[in-house]
Amino acid sequence: MQKIINFIKKNQKIIFIILVGLGLRLLWIWLFPQSELTSDPAAYDRIAKDLIAGKGYRTGGQMFAYRPPVYPIFLAGIYSLVGINYMVVGIAQAIISVLTGIIIFQLSKFFLNDKASFIVLILYIFYPQFIRYPSELWSETLFIFLFLLSCLYLCKYSFQDRMIDGVVSGFIMGITSLTREIALFFMIPVLVWIYLNRKENESNKKLVSKCLIVSLSIILTMLPWIARNYLIFHKLVPVSTNGGINFYIGNNPDANGEFLWRLPNNLTWPNQLEKLSTQEISVKEYEIYKAGYEDGIEFIKKNPLRSFKLSLKKLF
Repeated sequence: MQKIINFIKKNQKIIFIILVGLGLRLLWIWLFPQSELTSDPAAYDRIAKDLIAGKGYRTGGQMFAYRPPVYPIFLAGIYSLVGINYMVVGIAQAIISVLTGIIIFQLSKFFLNDKASFIVLILYIFYPQFIRYPSELWSETLFIFLFLLSCLYLCKYSFQDRMIDGVVSGFIMGITSLTREIALFFMIPVLVWIYLNRKENESNKKLVSKCLIVSLSIILTMLPWIARNYLIFHKLVPVSTNGGINFYIGNNPDANGEFLWRLPNNLTWPNQLEKLSTQEISVKEYEIYKAGYEDGIEFIKKNPLRSFKLSLKKLF
């Protein structure tokens, strides 16, 4: 009991900020509860409902891998425990959101002093978007939590050189990639990070070993989902098929740097999926996924200057 009291006294400022942050998030959920679902939240919600109804993992009841799996599974877990209750989801996400603040504080301490780390914590906790996000069924809250948790263990692995930290970091990064596919693109920066933070007398063999531990942990974590997708499409789809479409939306002749729905040329969305066989749906879904990347890359090659300007606008 005395240890708990001492811990509270030592960290009372941090605990106070976390509790205020949680209160603000819960207040927002109470004042602006999730009601009508549209766009991505509606899709995640339907997948979760289909999962607990035993219908399998299908976007819109049809598409096999159009959405990454972790967030709908997260929702399905809550639904299976308390029923379809968006406020409970919001409360769970509010808790995850403030836990992210603790992770940010701990992560900052690898590079900053305690005072600066505390300022970073405050900036995160009171940032308006992070107060709002937990109230809605977007994957951002869970994704940011998982991504930063992976980064925290990666820093521990880099500075403290414990193999278990490397395994845990890779495992969480794998789960993060199955939450939002964009995390896959951080695999190379992760390896660069390990290289740049190598110890002075660390051998190349040890360095390669550290990179392999993290990489294999990521791959093995994702392997069941990759295998599942291969059995359906008979092609490699690491996470989801919407990556190709999103890439094409950002890189096509009509692109303006904002979200403007487009499909690759000469392809149509399978609006009458109920009339297609399972095999026809999987072929159509993969065809759109592949064409999105191919046509997007072709656009960039032919329009390098315009692509660069679009990238700047997206970044802004």
